[in-house]
Amino acid sequence: MDHSPAAAVLAARSGGVLIGASPPADQFNDQSFQPQIEIDEQFTVATDEITIESIHTPGHVGNHYCFYLKQEQIVFAGDHIMNGSTVVIIPPSGNMKDYIESLQKLLERPLSVIAPAHGDLMASPEEVIRWLVAHRLKREAKVVAALTELGRAPWQNWCCVFTMMLIAVFILWRSFLCMHI
Repeated sequence: MDHSPAAAVLAARSGGVLIGASPPADQFNDQSFQPQIEIDEQFTVATDEITIESIHTPGHVGNHYCFYLKQEQIVFAGDHIMNGSTVVIIPPSGNMKDYIESLQKLLERPLSVIAPAHGDLMASPEEVIRWLVAHRLKREAKVVAALTELGRAPWQNWCCVFTMMLIAVFILWRSFLCMHI
């Protein structure tokens, strides 16, 4: 929800139209985001000078879209690809399988640069995307191996992982709090 809450305010102040995809109905998506024009995979803005195509890229969240400036071969990646960090996948609408497939979908177009919502422009887009896919698959293999090694029933594995995550989050938030005291 780091971008969408400001969309309605910016549209109202600029006289612009709110264009996008409605959020999935879950607690992790900004339900106040209500586009005036609902987009899909075929949504295109074209003038004599430019063509911008929408690319549905679910994964981070289910209603995520990238935008492709055809003449310059630039993909505006939003939160799909970040410079300096990997993207958080936010279930239930966010899904790792969808995320990897969406990354691979970007490779179907000629790309000169990635313009992420967070960080600087990224050169060598094909290399960046291939690295992200390999990185995510490697991370997934580590998780599967660790759960398999525990040798418990799947629900016991998830309980163990969830407990470890809660402890890690508590330690992290405690350190954030201490930084400000």
